[in-house]
Amino acid sequence: FPYIVSSDPPKNESVNLNWPINKNITITFSEPMDEAKANSAISISGGPAVFIKSWNLESTIVTLTLQNPLSKSTLYTLKVSTAATNKKG
Repeated sequence: FPYIVSSDPPKNESVNLNWPINKNITITFSEPMDEAKANSAISISGGPAVFIKSWNLESTIVTLTLQNPLSKSTLYTLKVSTAATNKKG
């Protein structure tokens, strides 16, 4: 099964303070992903966050390019559900 190798902000179960309000988010997967399924499995909750998802050529790194800065006073949660699958399904 694919898993998240790394992310920026770093993956953790605690609050990540001092994240820049206009910095893009990246997620690196362990193997090439089905981009459509992974895209629908990635979400940000807690407040308005408008972003465009773009993948590298190997379909292992997705970048969430923010279209508007995040709100300083809002706690956002980035989630990748288990619906994200690799290219093999």
